[in-house]
Amino acid sequence: MNGIFKTVHNLAIQAIDGSHVISGTYEAIAHFREVFKHDPTVGLYFNRLYQNFATLSIPNELLFYIEVVKENPVSRSEDGREICQKDYTYYQTIDSCSATRLIGEDLNDTYFFEHILNWYINQLSKNFHYHFHSLGGGGKNTYRIVQNEISARHIVVCIVDTDKKYPNCLPEKNGTYDMCVNLITNNVCDYYFLPLNVHEIENMVPLNYIDLFDNWSQGNANDKRKKRAFDFLCSDKAVAEEILPYFDYKNGIKKDSFFQNNLDYQYFAKKCYEANADKIKNNPSFENYVNSLQDKGEIYPNLIGGSGILVNTLKLINSEKCPQPILLDFQRNNWESIGKILLSWGIARDTESIS
Repeated sequence: MNGIFKTVHNLAIQAIDGSHVISGTYEAIAHFREVFKHDPTVGLYFNRLYQNFATLSIPNELLFYIEVVKENPVSRSEDGREICQKDYTYYQTIDSCSATRLIGEDLNDTYFFEHILNWYINQLSKNFHYHFHSLGGGGKNTYRIVQNEISARHIVVCIVDTDKKYPNCLPEKNGTYDMCVNLITNNVCDYYFLPLNVHEIENMVPLNYIDLFDNWSQGNANDKRKKRAFDFLCSDKAVAEEILPYFDYKNGIKKDSFFQNNLDYQYFAKKCYEANADKIKNNPSFENYVNSLQDKGEIYPNLIGGSGILVNTLKLINSEKCPQPILLDFQRNNWESIGKILLSWGIARDTESIS
């Protein structure tokens, strides 16, 4: 019995600190209210839960939650959500009850994901709170970070792109996606892996955010050239929906070995080329243009190299001039997927709601 009390105490302490939300049956809450009535922290918490039991129903928006049970844990689907049971012994340490780990390939990715979650909560017009312990995976080493966190009995949500360079592109073998998806097991309690159906996270940045980057107002001719070329890809919505999920914002398209050995990628590059009125005016033949280039020559310019797009995005988000996002359909689909998962796996108590 002491083991059960320890688990409940651990879970309650972490909930009080805003790591999670606790709900339960009326009988269970009344019981632990009595058990911990002399504890000045946990006792107060369970008394508040008891007094406000009518507000403890599990929100309909959640797609997942964990039930802590005494024995024989099972998982089930119910009303469109996954309910995972865990034996109470799993939570015998305070660290095992800590906040969900949100892992992206880079720490800046996780900050952008939280911005998307805030947008999603605003779309719901609800007063939800959340908490994550965010971690950067370091690119291809992301799977190692995920493994370590699962081994430490932490709940993990990992979000990575699929690095698709064109619509039917297969993920790179032993790439970040491939390594992370292979960590999925039958145990849905510990690890949720969300692959994004885009080339990279930059493809999900709203175009009206990109328009406000300082780069375009600083007078650099090459930056303006690249932005003009990018705008051609965005000028027609149907074209943008077809091209922008896969276009490489960081590197553009080059006449490299991947291009020369991949007909599907060549076809995609041609679509980009033909969307650019400047290029068509100078040379209406895509094939002739490519043949005129040296190896690794620029077929289509990038927008901003390295981490510049995401750095500029986060700078805008943290400023007072960040607008409401205007999303393309593929972006909205990805944003909503991220919002739903992060809310379900990261919902937490407002730390100011109970003193």
